[in-house]
Amino acid sequence: MISKLLGTLLLAGMGLLMAGTVAAQGSERRVPVSVSSVLVTDLFDEIPLTATVTPVREAYLSARVEGFVASIEVEEGREVGTDDVILELDPTLAQIEIERVRAELEEARVRHREAIRQRDEIAGLVEKKHIADTEMARAESEVALFAAGVRRLQAELDREQVLLVRHTVKAPFPGVVVEKPVELGAWVTTSTQLVRLIEIDRVKVVVPVPQTFYSAVSGNTRVEVTFDALPGFTYVGRVTTRIPSGADASRTFPVHVQIDNADRLIAPGMSARVTMRVNHSTGAMLLPKDAVIRNADGREHVWLIGEDDGVAVVSQVVIESGRSLRGWVEVRTGKLSRGAHVVVRGNEGLSEGQSVEVMEVMSPPS
Repeated sequence: MISKLLGTLLLAGMGLLMAGTVAAQGSERRVPVSVSSVLVTDLFDEIPLTATVTPVREAYLSARVEGFVASIEVEEGREVGTDDVILELDPTLAQIEIERVRAELEEARVRHREAIRQRDEIAGLVEKKHIADTEMARAESEVALFAAGVRRLQAELDREQVLLVRHTVKAPFPGVVVEKPVELGAWVTTSTQLVRLIEIDRVKVVVPVPQTFYSAVSGNTRVEVTFDALPGFTYVGRVTTRIPSGADASRTFPVHVQIDNADRLIAPGMSARVTMRVNHSTGAMLLPKDAVIRNADGREHVWLIGEDDGVAVVSQVVIESGRSLRGWVEVRTGKLSRGAHVVVRGNEGLSEGQSVEVMEVMSPPS
C-alpha cells in the first residue's frame, strides 16, 4: 500500500535534496519547493457511514401455556446457553391431568383385550354353528371400537405430556438476558413477555448505503468499523444482507454488516462509524491533491521535477484527475510514471523550465 513505498521515496528524495543544495550554491536564485513522488498502488472508494449496533439475534420469550410462575432461574445480565432453563410454571395441574388420562388409557386397554378375547370365543362358536354369524360381526365391531378408544387416549396422553414440558421455558440460543419483567408467583399467559434475550457473541449494524454505491457492495466488500466508546479499536465487519428497497427521501439502501464480538466489548446501542471500500482497482497512479493546479478553463496540470546540468528544473504536464483517497488523487491521463517527482508546495507562479531548489521531500500518508 502507500506506506510500503516510504523507504523508496525517502531514498529518492535524498538525491533530490542533494541536487537542490548544489544548485543553490550557484549565482541564480532558485524557487524553493516541496515535492512528492508519483505512486502506483491500489485504489478504492471509501464510504464513511454511521449506524447503531443491534443484536444479530433477539427474542422476546413467552410461555406456550398459561400458569403461575413457580421458579425463575435467571436475572437481568445473566448469560445463558442453548436450552438453559429460564423459568418454570407450576406443573401440578398438568401432572394430575396426565395421571387421569394414563388411568383412562389403561382401562381402555383392558377393555380392548377383553373384547379381543370375546371375539375369539365367538369365532369358535360360529364355526361350530352354535350361534349366528351376526354375533361375530358385533364382536368385531366392539374390538374396533375399543381399539379406537385406546388410540384416542394415547393421543390425549401424548398431548398432556407435551403441555407439561411446555411449563418449562428454555433459551432458544446462547445470549444475555437484558429484560425480565415478571416475578415469582405471577400469572402469565401465552402473550406475556417473560424475558428479552439477545445474542452477544455477534452483533450487527445496518448502514444506509447511497444508491451510487449500492450495486458495488457485496459479501466481499472490505468493511471497517470503529466505535466512539472504544477508541483505538478497529473491527472488520462482513456484509451479510443487502436490502433492495431504498428510502425515497435519502436514496439510500440498508445493508447489514455483521461483526464478531468474542471479546464482548461491543454492546447493542453503541454508535458505530463504518467505512466501506468499494470499486477497488489495482495499478492506479496517485498524486498528492495539492500538486494538481486547476486552470480557469477547467484544465489540470502538475509541475514535474527534472534536471538540467545538475540543476533541478520544472516542466508542465497536463493531466486529468479522477477519484480521491485520503489527500491523494488519481491520475487518469498524463505523461507521468511511477517514482517521478512533482511539486506539491511552491507550485504557484512557476514557469516552464524554471530552476527550483528542493527543500523537502514529503512522505506519503500511512
